Amino acid sequence: LGSALSSLQQGYALVVYNWDRVARDRMVHVAIESFVIGNNCHMESVMNGASTKKESPEDELVRSIMQSLSGYQRQINALRTKSAMLAYQKNGRRMGSVHPYGMRQNLTDPKLMIKDKKEQEGIKRIIELREGGLGWRLIAKTLTQEGIKPRGKQWHFSTIKNIYIRENA
Repeated sequence: LGSALSSLQQGYALVVYNWDRVARDRMVHVAIESFVIGNNCHMESVMNGASTKKESPEDELVRSIMQSLSGYQRQINALRTKSAMLAYQKNGRRMGSVHPYGMRQNLTDPKLMIKDKKEQEGIKRIIELREGGLGWRLIAKTLTQEGIKPRGKQWHFSTIKNIYIRENA
């Protein structure tokens, strides 16, 4: 896309298969469209024959709806992917180079993770404290006072919140 945009000359058309192939984010799409039109060019869609050159109010409405639907679909795909990855992790599958808190590498099968007993105790304590009504920052302070070690130098409320969310996913 960058190459196509940089080679546009006055009067050229940027031809796309469908509007949602330009960008999945509406604001990015609008920025690209503004760049094309600002360079005295226009955009053409092969799929629906729409164009920014001979645009009616209806064409603009349809394009806006399609851009919004594309952004919605991107968000849905991201949620599905995140959910699937969390489910895989929960079942012991390694999803990256850094293991989530509470897990460590399975030495017999590097694709899998096994539970780290000490960190699992920390997770259990996080859940107890949260369900007891404590806020994230107070949980961090309590864990430090109780000698439950984080992976880094100190507990951060965002880490505790992410652990709690992951465990309850």
